[in-house]
Amino acid sequence: DQKKISSLLEQNYCLLGASVSHQALIDYINEEFIINFIIDAHNEAEIKDINFEGLSTLNESYVKKLVDLKPGQCFRRSQIINAVGNLHASGLFLSATPIIPNKTDENGQVPIIFKVKERKMRNIKLGINYSTDKDLRITGSLEWKHQNLFGNGENITLRLNGNKTKQESELNYQKPFFIRDDQTFNIKGKYNYEYIKAYNAKI
Repeated sequence: DQKKISSLLEQNYCLLGASVSHQALIDYINEEFIINFIIDAHNEAEIKDINFEGLSTLNESYVKKLVDLKPGQCFRRSQIINAVGNLHASGLFLSATPIIPNKTDENGQVPIIFKVKERKMRNIKLGINYSTDKDLRITGSLEWKHQNLFGNGENITLRLNGNKTKQESELNYQKPFFIRDDQTFNIKGKYNYEYIKAYNAKI
């Protein structure tokens, strides 16, 4: 069917664009039903370069690793769709739209431009809880998070919880593409303190 033909074209050719339609014919004399598939294929193309519009805090070299496209690579629409999915999956973008020319240049290449809008990278959450078991106890909490600490998607989260007798703190840091593109560096630290009131027991 049309979907299978489109999939075969995508897998085996570097087409800038292709459409598949069909025409149904009925042969009453031979009692046959004939379907002709019509393929409208554009020029074959390679990716010339990859650029971005709208970056403000993210480094372009890091974002290029996210899209995982290379100059000289066979142009395939499915890979562009995957690249957009990778940008959204990173959690760093509100929107990402690819801009692709309708024609190749004289060398059979097309530049790819992603028009993006970054998310707000920093978030702060505050909370207050209270308990009336035995004595009134008020507990405060703070969470500070930065999703792009140094411009390369470094994620750091600091959590603080505490009251007058117990305090907890936790720090998480994550750096993608650490040394290798398939490797992520993670480090976690945690600190707990609890005050236990001493008492004397009489026998």
